[in-house]
Amino acid sequence: MKTIFAGYCYVVLMLFGSSANAATYTVSPSGNYTSKTDFTAPCAAGTCANFSLAMNVSGTFNVPTLAANLVNSDIGATLTSFSFSDGINTYSSADPAVRIGRFEVTTNASGALTSANILVEKWLTGATPHTTADYFSWFFINGSSVAQLYNNARCNGVGTTPYGVTDFCFVASTGTQSSAAQGATVSYSGGGAPVAATPVPTLNEYALMLLASLMAGFAGWKLRKRRAA
Repeated sequence: MKTIFAGYCYVVLMLFGSSANAATYTVSPSGNYTSKTDFTAPCAAGTCANFSLAMNVSGTFNVPTLAANLVNSDIGATLTSFSFSDGINTYSSADPAVRIGRFEVTTNASGALTSANILVEKWLTGATPHTTADYFSWFFINGSSVAQLYNNARCNGVGTTPYGVTDFCFVASTGTQSSAAQGATVSYSGGGAPVAATPVPTLNEYALMLLASLMAGFAGWKLRKRRAA
């Protein structure tokens, strides 16, 4: 009976276990914006806000542990979560208004994150599917610098990215309602020792319930066996 019980537990682990090999990578500010363009009051449309020279871009993303020696490798499809801030807007994978336009990473021989090209945007007005009447914000990190960053720009063209992301704005029109910032720099951390060993299985809530039921049944069987003896 013990052998059978152990076999049941193994089956539960194999059926419901998941690989706990995801890693968190960090984009940290190493320098604030050095210049900015403010919107012109009163706000003509959308959600107007101005950047300050005390702001910067920062964030984290979670993905299965990155391999070593990647060069501008697209990991958009394998991201499990992400969250970034440009000082005004938060770009989170949990936000249905956020879209990924580009997510490429570079790692060194140890698997540590050394550089990234990240383009993310967020719809500020309207609903899916968006139109050229809607406003959005976006940032583009290119290596160690924040190449582009706008808030409340008007969209002039909506489509699907080469990565299959729909409802994405490709063309922006800046106006008196929009603001921008430039000159921030970033650094990267995370990774460093790619895991080659077999991941340790973890259990979801259903597996835990099933395993608990099996253990309770096994305990009951042993109790009945003692009473019968």
